[in-house]
Amino acid sequence: MLYPTGRLINAPLPTWNHRRLLLDDTTRRIAHANTVAVHPLLGSHVRLPEEPERHVWQGEVGTVTQPWLADHQIHGAAALPGAAYCEMALAAARAVLGEASEVRDIRFEQMLLLDDETPIGVTATVEAPGVVPLTVETSHDGRYTRQLAAVLHVVREADDAPDQPPQKNIAELLASHPHKVDGAEVRQWLDKRGHRLGPAFAGLVDAYIAEGAGDTVLAEVNLPGPLRSQVKAYGVHPVLLDACFQSVAAHPAVQGMADGGLLLPLGVRRLRSYGSARHARYCCTTVTACGVGVEADLDVLDEHGAVVLAVRGLQLGTGASQASERARVLGERLLSIEWHERELPENSHAEPGAWLLISTCDATDLVAAQLTDALKVHDAQCTTMSWPQRADHAAQAARLRDQLGTGGFTGVFVLTAPQTGDPDAESPVRGGELVKHVVRIAREIPEITAQEPRLYVLTHNAQAVLSGDRPNLEQGGMRGLLRVIGAEHPHLKASYVDVDEQTGAESVARQLLAASGEDETAWRNDQWYTARLCPAPLRPEERQTTVVDHAEAGMRLQIRTPGDLQTLEFAAFDRVPPGPGEIEVAVTASSINFADVLVTFGRYQTLDGRQPQLGTDFAGVVSAVGPGVSELKVGDRVGGMSPNGCWATFVTCDARLATRLPEGLTDAQAAAVTTASATAWYGLQDLARIKAGDKVLIHSATGGVGQAAIAIARAAGAQIYATAGNEKRRDLLRDMGIEHVYDSRSVEFAEQIRRDTAGYGVDIVLNSVTGAAQLAGLKLLALGGRFIEIGKRDIYSNTRLELLPFRRNLAFYGLDLGLMSVSHPAAVRELLSTVYRLTVEGVLPMPQSTHYPLAEAATAIRVMGAAEHTGKLILDVPHAGRSSVVLPPEQARVFRSDGSYIITGGLGGLGLFLAEKMANAGAGRIVLSSRSQPSQKALETIELVRAIGSDVVVECGDIAQPDTADRLVTAATATGLPLRGVLHAAAVVEDATLANITDELIERDWAPKAYGAWQLHRATADQPLDWFCSFSSAAALVGSPGQGAYAAANSWLDTFTHWRRAQDLPATSIAWGAWGQIGRAIAFAEQTGDAIAPEEGAYAFETLLRHNRAYSGYAPVIGSPWLTAFAQHSPFAEKFQSLGQNRSGTSKFLAELVDLPREEWPDRLRRLLSKQVGLILRRTIDTDRLLSEYGLDSLSSQELRARVEAETGIRISATEINTTVRGLADLMCDKLAADRDAPAPA
Repeated sequence: MLYPTGRLINAPLPTWNHRRLLLDDTTRRIAHANTVAVHPLLGSHVRLPEEPERHVWQGEVGTVTQPWLADHQIHGAAALPGAAYCEMALAAARAVLGEASEVRDIRFEQMLLLDDETPIGVTATVEAPGVVPLTVETSHDGRYTRQLAAVLHVVREADDAPDQPPQKNIAELLASHPHKVDGAEVRQWLDKRGHRLGPAFAGLVDAYIAEGAGDTVLAEVNLPGPLRSQVKAYGVHPVLLDACFQSVAAHPAVQGMADGGLLLPLGVRRLRSYGSARHARYCCTTVTACGVGVEADLDVLDEHGAVVLAVRGLQLGTGASQASERARVLGERLLSIEWHERELPENSHAEPGAWLLISTCDATDLVAAQLTDALKVHDAQCTTMSWPQRADHAAQAARLRDQLGTGGFTGVFVLTAPQTGDPDAESPVRGGELVKHVVRIAREIPEITAQEPRLYVLTHNAQAVLSGDRPNLEQGGMRGLLRVIGAEHPHLKASYVDVDEQTGAESVARQLLAASGEDETAWRNDQWYTARLCPAPLRPEERQTTVVDHAEAGMRLQIRTPGDLQTLEFAAFDRVPPGPGEIEVAVTASSINFADVLVTFGRYQTLDGRQPQLGTDFAGVVSAVGPGVSELKVGDRVGGMSPNGCWATFVTCDARLATRLPEGLTDAQAAAVTTASATAWYGLQDLARIKAGDKVLIHSATGGVGQAAIAIARAAGAQIYATAGNEKRRDLLRDMGIEHVYDSRSVEFAEQIRRDTAGYGVDIVLNSVTGAAQLAGLKLLALGGRFIEIGKRDIYSNTRLELLPFRRNLAFYGLDLGLMSVSHPAAVRELLSTVYRLTVEGVLPMPQSTHYPLAEAATAIRVMGAAEHTGKLILDVPHAGRSSVVLPPEQARVFRSDGSYIITGGLGGLGLFLAEKMANAGAGRIVLSSRSQPSQKALETIELVRAIGSDVVVECGDIAQPDTADRLVTAATATGLPLRGVLHAAAVVEDATLANITDELIERDWAPKAYGAWQLHRATADQPLDWFCSFSSAAALVGSPGQGAYAAANSWLDTFTHWRRAQDLPATSIAWGAWGQIGRAIAFAEQTGDAIAPEEGAYAFETLLRHNRAYSGYAPVIGSPWLTAFAQHSPFAEKFQSLGQNRSGTSKFLAELVDLPREEWPDRLRRLLSKQVGLILRRTIDTDRLLSEYGLDSLSSQELRARVEAETGIRISATEINTTVRGLADLMCDKLAADRDAPAPA
């Protein structure tokens, strides 16, 4: 076996294709290496004879080779556990240093998500005697990611640690840890936080807690049966060690601090094995720190108490910054109702049945009459009953009992009256009366017959199903009420049908006869829609937008999703006065450099991993100067460079990086030469010291840098050798009078130049090519040659450079003007002044340029990425007109110091807590409202809020009454501050089951929510509100038994929010689950364990206000036992049937796709792919033609893959995309079908 670490590749093409297939130098040497397969995870161990200090392993940890790893999931995705890394490090230590070894300073740097095939590389290099740094890396698309770093150490006798920790007495440990916790409970606790452990990782049998909690946990561990045959292959099986790690989560202090977030291993200070762990039975865990993170020491024991493995300084936490962890929790807990268009199922084979239609109209109900006729056409039996709201309810109830007492009804269909007229102050009153009336009807049904008919309620335009729907406020409470009735009486199968004016009775009749299991439906234009409860992380399109004036406001281009140019977008930014030594420039022109192309595709490599802003060159007019700037003044025309993003209307930069433009040089010309000509001039003149007679190799010579370099070389009297990437460009170079022209995409240029120079080579290489071509250019240099590297890929990839060519006294320069602008800004300014002057004087050429409006930057990037351009591409920045742009959430002014705010329910625990948060965020004036006077505790909190800096006013009154809302607005604006926000959090919560709900109870729950919201709407009509936020309840979203009245009130509030939105008024509704520690539901939250932590809720509240979303549910439902049951009996929640499977949400396209019959998937995917490829390549696509034949290169291929994954969630590899649209669609169908058919994790 010559290449034991190799992987299969495509066979070489015939030799006449002249395609070079070079083996990496390390791979070549492995042919002569000592290779032994030693470990299931590490794989083959390789030692290179010429590098005896270097050890290399190449393993496979994918879920096909290691299927048990699929049971270790983070947020629904299989991930390599930290315990596996620990075992790999221990095995590497034994292989390199022998048994007397240990591992120190383990750092888990990245989470490795596992695919079917997941190759890894492990390297250990001896740094000093007995000290061996170890790294684990993965590769994706040619980019390497370090997953783990550690140091292997020899254990010497002089080390402080004893040879082996003392044996522990198991009986004493069991006696001192009397409180038993089932391992399944610990795993359930972890599962709720996104860490799912399947059967293969059920190694924690029980955990025992010390009296009074203490610092220790004793865990009983056992390797699950199916894995026991593997135990001999490991020092300590990762599943067994992971079970020991799980024991930390059993400690009460740890469970108390985790706050709903992940608890994952982040590092280990010291790890040492004292023998085989195959007989390990217990783990003694000591929690040494429990604050921001957790730290613990573990001793893994055999059945006799002997320590077989010691873990010191195990660090656990989220592995993410506080900001990213908060954002993750927010995305996981946001919910929404989505409406999906569907085909009505075919009529069931059952009999049409008998139907009781109950009309609540005061007059003749045409809808009821039409529905009766439609049902009778299908041979259904229909009985119609009128029960208007002003009827004798006792008599009508008796009549209903008589009707149902005979039995035999398939369903009871309650029809509400269509809305008449526009909403007014009586709309919420009529809405409450309708709720009372439907309760009267519905509560009779379970009492009458044991064989309950199915209950339907029909409403008219009560839901916002489609964009532009204007909901009917009078029926807004029905949805929440029906949800609760369904929860209390599941046998009624309570179902909701919402229709518009265009839907006929025949459609509704067909739905009834189809006996669909759907319980929440709507009809729009005779199309049927069903509602679904969905995970709903905030989407980019839900960010706020604002209109900016190009001449006055800050606006810049940014890439939201690197790799997808459709996400290149304008974003607003705040202009701030320039600081000391800075200027602000109103940009009129900027250029595109290849670095910008790499940034947009996420392939620009930096040492800190952060992607820079787009655009480094600018030309424009100074619009402001900071303190200490004397060389420039407002109104000066300048050109320069800045890392702050020049594809913008304004940019602030170091004044030393800008210089006045000479007469005769336009702004566009200055932008064109800034980087290109400056790079060429500095590289050839200042570094290479070009002179007459020098032979100069200029790569990619038709670009901006190349054109400038040609002019400089000619002016110096040098002989030019140039390359270009295709024949058209090479012809262009020949037309420019260049004799020696070569192909830059082949290394054959080196041999050709060597032949053309009689073996001399060249004196200077201006290099931008990579890999083998770079090395070929280096070897081409003559004695004393100078190599100017202007590319970045090989430098940031730390590519090895052979030193042998340097025996000829060569010089290698890395040229990066961006770094130079940081280290030597004055030199850059002088360089730019020289370039601008020489351009005007004609020494440097006015480059050939192609102009694009800034709004068409994506097209220009594609042109440059495909190498279809000549010279420079210029972006013209507008300074007239207005544009609608994205308002980044962090810039949305939610709480202004120059604004006032109203909080109803403001003297309760939740209201006061959020008032404090608003004050901390800068709210100028806060008016707190409540029906009762503030308590002493409330007064103390108010003083604390005032001390923060906000002006706080208390205005008491019943918000359901008109005068209260008026007084609140008057109080808010009394000091001249405009009213900017309203938080409607007032509530009365009185619970009763359907049989016990009274009109009075409904009124008490209804009034503060519905009447209060309307009064606030009326009173704030002339105020410049930024937001109007109503606190709703998850009881209305999913139905909470016993809360029918409260759910109806909150459901009306949700409908009211959509109605306000339809009037182009700000409105947001948040349906909260139970808050912990504060608010009315503390006891419930503590009982269920599904509490919203106050800080978490405050973050969600503020974040939602920063976005443009009308309605959200927010509740920690993932992992809740009731969710499984709910999903099993209600199609509304079917997306949650497999808990954890939908944590990150589903794209709209994918949701629509999976609703289609599978035979329609290929056609739908072909249309998607054709559209996306057409957008990228700007042409019509034949679905049966290879994409490579259209010129789909690596950059455009990456963009296509990014778009496909964003739309469908299906990951396509670089090799799989080299096919036709039809072939790719079929492949995606297979992948999607396999994913949908895969059994859910146990």
